[in-house]
Amino acid sequence: MTSKVNKKVKLKVRFRMIIDIILISILFFGSIFLFIFSNDIEYNESKNIVDYNEKSDVKYSVNLKDNGYYPTKKLDMGQTYPAQLINNINIDYSYDFNFSKELDYEYTYFTTATIVINDKNNNNGSNLLLKKSYQLENVDTKVMRGNNIHLDRHYIIDYSMYNDFVNQYRASLGLIVDAKVEVVMNVEVTAKYGDHTIHNMKAMEVDVPLINNSINININNPKDIKDKITEDNIEITGNTFFMIFSVIMFIVSIALFIQEFSSVIRSDREQSKYIKQLNKIINNNSDVIVKVKNRINLKGHNVMEVDSIEKLLDVQNELRIPIAYYEEIENKKGYFVIVNGNDAWEFKLSVDEER
Repeated sequence: MTSKVNKKVKLKVRFRMIIDIILISILFFGSIFLFIFSNDIEYNESKNIVDYNEKSDVKYSVNLKDNGYYPTKKLDMGQTYPAQLINNINIDYSYDFNFSKELDYEYTYFTTATIVINDKNNNNGSNLLLKKSYQLENVDTKVMRGNNIHLDRHYIIDYSMYNDFVNQYRASLGLIVDAKVEVVMNVEVTAKYGDHTIHNMKAMEVDVPLINNSINININNPKDIKDKITEDNIEITGNTFFMIFSVIMFIVSIALFIQEFSSVIRSDREQSKYIKQLNKIINNNSDVIVKVKNRINLKGHNVMEVDSIEKLLDVQNELRIPIAYYEEIENKKGYFVIVNGNDAWEFKLSVDEER
């Protein structure tokens, strides 16, 4: 009979725990599903937020000294020019940087003319002899807001000055050289859009050969750029009611989990107290306590419940009758009983009682 009761109690406890776990799981995963279901998420991978492009152009013309050979003193670009007749060279730089939106930006530009002299006879690696730079325009930095940067710069290159410098250098040192003057306009742009940064540098170069009988002028103007700033576009819209309901379900599931976890911890703690108290009673009084398998039938007896094992031991000491102990629920509830005729004394030990 006791065994059947014990099994029923265990099954009841386990069944309640299983029901609680199922309920918590339904609430937890249901809240997540409902939250996802109540939201409509749109994801566009390549949304343009700012387009920008850079354009540059370099043009030049050659002005000649008075001579009886050419009908005009100005020759257009793309020709071969007699060095002895060159007076000066006009160089025009045009630069544009455009944004599709107004931005805060900063740009810096400056222009240099650099004489580069190389040793013609050196075939063992670098043949650079000298570089000498002249600042045609000092560094200029501007901080602005807008969607366009435009620069037009015009420079006159005194060809004879640069040519005479190289002739003097090679004559005084007795060197065989070739030389050129590099006229370079440098532009650097930095713009900000939120967390994004646009940064670009460009060097537009015109190479003019020196100390030759005739020259061809070369232009090195890097390719224009066209680019954009993109970012992922995520839009979340949803049903507010279902969203709130899913949050409530989630909170309830967490609260039930904490309650169930606390209940298990509390039950284990109380069970440990019970086992500790039971072992203490049996170990200290093993000579007067007899463990029985079946519950003693106290029907028809005058049952007196005592509230401590010490009082029951006082009765045992007086009557000299063994104490019968049986466990109704394993590690949770047990009874200590003394029977004398129609009288019975009973002490109950359980996890529900604080000791």
